[in-house]
Amino acid sequence: MDEVKNQVMADARLNKRLSNILGSLSSDPKSSIPCASKTWAETFSVYHFIENDKVNFDSIMSGHKAATLERIKAQPVVLIPQDTTFLNFATDLESKEMGTLRRKEANQQLLHTSIAITPSRDNLGVVEGSMWQRDKESSAKSRHTKLIKDKESRRWLDHYESACQLQERCPETTIVSIADREGDIHEWFQLAEDQSEQRRANYIVRAKANRTLEIDGEETALLWDHMNDQKPVGQYRVDIPRRNGEPERKAKVSVSTTEIRLLGKGKSKRPLSLYSVLAKELNPPEGEKGIEWILLTDLPVEDFKQARVIVDWYRSRWEIETYF
Repeated sequence: MDEVKNQVMADARLNKRLSNILGSLSSDPKSSIPCASKTWAETFSVYHFIENDKVNFDSIMSGHKAATLERIKAQPVVLIPQDTTFLNFATDLESKEMGTLRRKEANQQLLHTSIAITPSRDNLGVVEGSMWQRDKESSAKSRHTKLIKDKESRRWLDHYESACQLQERCPETTIVSIADREGDIHEWFQLAEDQSEQRRANYIVRAKANRTLEIDGEETALLWDHMNDQKPVGQYRVDIPRRNGEPERKAKVSVSTTEIRLLGKGKSKRPLSLYSVLAKELNPPEGEKGIEWILLTDLPVEDFKQARVIVDWYRSRWEIETYF
C-alpha cells in the first residue's frame, strides 16, 4: 500500500500489520473492527496492535503524512483548514439497584486536526493532528490570566507553525492556513509576520473580536463599523450547505475589502497591517441570521476578484467538518 510505504514505526512487523489493518478498514470504513475483519484472529490482531506500547498517534500517521506531503508538492495552491472535534466517550458505572437508572462517567477527548485540500476541494490528506483532555480545574477566568503558550488556544498557532513547515518543504506551492473564529488570535498574526519569506504560510481567519483599528495614523475605529462603512466591490451567490437543522440554500452576498491596521493591547502585542474582507448576505430568509463574515488575511486583496477568492477559500473550511 503506497500510503504506508514510508511508515516509521518501532518495529518493521508493525508496519506490515498497519498496512493489513488499513486494507481491511478502508474496504468497509463504516463498520466496526470485528465486522470489517474477516476472522476472529484478524480482529484480535487489530486490538493487540492498538494496545501495543510501541504504537502511538505519530507513528500511525507517519506514512500518511509522508504521502500527503508528496501530493501537496504537486499542487500550485493548497488550503490547510484546521478545526477541533470533540470526542465524547461515556462509561457505564455500576447500577445502584434502582431499576433502569444508570450512572455514566464522561470522558471527553479533543482532537485538533489540519487537513490539506485543493481549491477545487480534493482532499490530499491529514497534515497534523493533536489530542488532549481539558483540565477540569480550568475556568474561563483563569484562562484569561494565562500566557498564550499555556492556553488551549495555543493549538491554532502550533498548527499554523506546521503549515509554515510545509511551506518551507514545498517552495513551489502556496500554502494557506484557514481557521474559524477561534483562530482570531493576535499572536497568530504576529507569528506570521515574524516568519521568513521562504517559510511563511499565508492565512485566512474569520474575525471574532471587534478589534480597534488605526485609521490614517491618527483616528481609531472598530473593525465591524469600519468594514460596514466600506463601499462594496461586488456581489455573487454562495452555496450554503445544510447546517444546524437549516436547509441548504444559495445566498447572495455583498463583498467589501480594504487594508487595515490592527492595534495591539499590552506590550506583547504590536500593531499589524493586513487585509480584511467582509462578505454580507443580502436579504437572508425570514427568521434566519444571514451570513456576515469578516475575514482577516495576509494575502493581498485589492479588487472583487481577489476578495471572492478569499471568501471561496475560507468556505473550504467546511470540508474539515465533513471528515471529522
